[in-house]
Amino acid sequence: MDAWHHLSAAVEGSTTPWEKCHGVHYRDYFAKDAVANQLLSDAMTSHTSMVTEALLEGCRKSGVLDGVKSFVDVGGSTGVAARAVAEAFPGIKCSVFDLPHVIATAPESDLVQRIQGDMFVSVPQADVVFMKSVLHDWGDDDCVKILKKCKEAIAGKEGGKVVILDIVLDAESSYEFKGARLGMEMDMLVTVGGKERSEAEWQKLIKDAGYSRYKIIPIVAIESIIEVFP
Repeated sequence: MDAWHHLSAAVEGSTTPWEKCHGVHYRDYFAKDAVANQLLSDAMTSHTSMVTEALLEGCRKSGVLDGVKSFVDVGGSTGVAARAVAEAFPGIKCSVFDLPHVIATAPESDLVQRIQGDMFVSVPQADVVFMKSVLHDWGDDDCVKILKKCKEAIAGKEGGKVVILDIVLDAESSYEFKGARLGMEMDMLVTVGGKERSEAEWQKLIKDAGYSRYKIIPIVAIESIIEVFP
């Protein structure tokens, strides 16, 4: 909460409130502090757990995972989403991909393979490359780089696609979610220097990364499913 007392840094644009407060970038802070990293992993696990049922229901209703044989959760922390998909869709081979210090805290599972790496370098190949609450951490240029790596990971895969679970600020859904979405945007501004995006902003990122089309699927959560096709 201390970082919120430095909100003016975000307005000035020189650094993030987090860096102004702690003197180190948000990601470096958690990479170097094992206790803090465990707290962050626990928080991400809790957040993902809250939206898992809505994600699975959205996938079932819209056929997002129909015919899919492999699924990699990029930036998937402890692998909650990947395990949920593996349990709900037993025919899909699932894996979770994240930085080494994050994967180190992910529990071992017979259902999910753990893979460590850097999404800016390469992404494991799969029919579906999935990202939940990843792109809102990054500015537009970095998001395009990540999306291009994801596009490489699905190259040559019949029916390959990227599935994003993230906030669409103007998505068609319950009005009650509006405040929570804006609150999350403020959180991104204060911590990592990221942002939430409108459909027009998502459309530009997807186009700039070289994808042909996308589909937004509202679910009962502040996030929406964004299905992206090469």
